[in-house]
Amino acid sequence: MNGPPPGKIRTGARCVGLVAAFCVALLGLGCTQLNLAGRAPRRVPFPNAQVVALEPSQVVTLMRRAGFSSDDILRAGLELRNALAAQGSARVLMDDHTEAIFVVHEHYVHVASRKFGSFMYDTITGQIR
Repeated sequence: MNGPPPGKIRTGARCVGLVAAFCVALLGLGCTQLNLAGRAPRRVPFPNAQVVALEPSQVVTLMRRAGFSSDDILRAGLELRNALAAQGSARVLMDDHTEAIFVVHEHYVHVASRKFGSFMYDTITGQIR
């Protein structure tokens, strides 16, 4: 059989393509942007129908895994949480460079980080893949 049965979630290497597609779409179309360089964040909507309301500990887990410092998490964590809850995607900028992109898909948050690569966070189990 080619791929998982209908209704099953793709995991592992197959999700790399999904993350890459999300990243290209976000970079091309824009998303909520959080700028940590001291300037006010610019918000550009990205039409993502899937959203998730994360707990504070989940936001910390995501941002730490993506390579953000405690100060960065304090400055941008709430805005990241709100962006994922309202629009389902966010791009975090530092000095006009994209540090990470966060995209909600089903019960996963897909993250592409400039420092630590790509990973998926399962919002139900709390596991990082």
